[in-house]
Amino acid sequence: MTTLRPAPVSPSPVGPPRALLTDLTATPIAKTLAQLKRDGRSGDLLVRPAKVAKMVFFDRGRIVFAASNARKDRFGEALVRLGLISPQQFTRASAHMARTRVRFGDALIAAGILDAEAVARAITSWVESIVVSLFDLRTGTAFFEGRRCSIPAEYAVELPMDRILYSGVTSMTSEEMILAGLGDLDRAVLAAAAPGFKVAAESAAVLDRAREPVTIRRLASIPSGRPGLERLRTVYALVAAGLLAAPGASKRAAGAPPPKPPAPVNTVRHEIDAELARSQALDPKTWLDVSMSAPRGEVVRALEQRMEKYQALRAAAGKDGAGKDGALDTDIELLLGRATSKLRLARREVEATAEASRPAPPAPAPAAPASTPTASMEVEHLLMEADIRMSVSDFVNAARTYAKVVELRPHVVEYHVRYAIALARSPQTVKRAEGAFLEAIRLAPENAELHFKLAMYYKALKVRSRYVTELRAAVELDPRHKKARAELETLSPKESGLSSLKKLLG
Repeated sequence: MTTLRPAPVSPSPVGPPRALLTDLTATPIAKTLAQLKRDGRSGDLLVRPAKVAKMVFFDRGRIVFAASNARKDRFGEALVRLGLISPQQFTRASAHMARTRVRFGDALIAAGILDAEAVARAITSWVESIVVSLFDLRTGTAFFEGRRCSIPAEYAVELPMDRILYSGVTSMTSEEMILAGLGDLDRAVLAAAAPGFKVAAESAAVLDRAREPVTIRRLASIPSGRPGLERLRTVYALVAAGLLAAPGASKRAAGAPPPKPPAPVNTVRHEIDAELARSQALDPKTWLDVSMSAPRGEVVRALEQRMEKYQALRAAAGKDGAGKDGALDTDIELLLGRATSKLRLARREVEATAEASRPAPPAPAPAAPASTPTASMEVEHLLMEADIRMSVSDFVNAARTYAKVVELRPHVVEYHVRYAIALARSPQTVKRAEGAFLEAIRLAPENAELHFKLAMYYKALKVRSRYVTELRAAVELDPRHKKARAELETLSPKESGLSSLKKLLG
């Protein structure tokens, strides 16, 4: 008979300044998604298994978009994989997109492959496929950063969370993760509501068996009396979607008063809820802003005491029997993540103040860019986040994220270039891109490609004199630069310097 092993308790999260919600080796992503839905959160959930980064965008507890840096998750490739377009149609749309420089969805419409309504449905299916692909992950981490939803209204989709949770769980293949999600197999559940979407025949049969309270273990039993993987998965899918719930929850839905829980557990739950409300009201930066009057050392000590309190609450939850409540455990991890984020900010302030007060050494060596493991991890996560934001045309927030990367790694030319490109893509920030390009050139003045990129920037702004100057600089640095030569060829033959270049290059 399958037995449930308790999930290991992870230490307080240390790493990038985000609230660490989930260790995917211990907790299935379904629990995190359900928690964000229940809390009505807005922001970005960054899921990182190995070298892949996937991001889910929330608006008041609803999933409105998703993106991924995996090649198979690109819009066009995903539509072929989902059977929504053929490989031949993908090739046609790609060729049209290359010629006209429009988005892939617009290319599908212009090439007569799909109409606007079908493209909208395809985008929804694509986003859903990215979200569902998260459910079977067994390694990695998930970070949630609360903020106002950054997805423009014209790109937002709305996925029914109950259906997503049901579909996602039914794709899981790890028995261990399914058991971790189900929790106590001997707790009773009851069919809570009629499905608002189509479920499989086996799911309908399970719901029919749960018209009276029955334990999860019994529901999941196959005729031999042993829980089987497929039946366990079906039960978990129904639990995750809210179609199976504790009998008390079903009565409350019908208007009956909630049963009174044991006092110790209720006390812990009440205290956790109060701490969640308090910590959600202040993000780390705002918390520090309103605490400016307090000495930084006192702030650090207060936060350390707060984290000790959260650790004590976790221990109390386990001692009083609340440890089987997965939502409670997730809430405590969320509190620890928020406190850790604030604590790291406060410690940085203390270190910065101490550094500023130290007398300068007589012959200081040039400071090297940050290279600690924590800083490296932060840069890696910021780059992934910025790349994903670029992929969904969120250029303003992408530029803000690249700005943080540049601050952490000011000597890396490539990061300045990415920052400049992100700035140039948004009308709100396009004029600031020039400074970023020039900073990159200052770091690498002999790089012909940088001069060519700056030339194309000036071309887009219709600044002809600077456009020609940067093209000339690119070709002088690299006479074989094909793109720069091609641009010069399009200019008038009388353009200064073109004739001599032709003689030089043949």
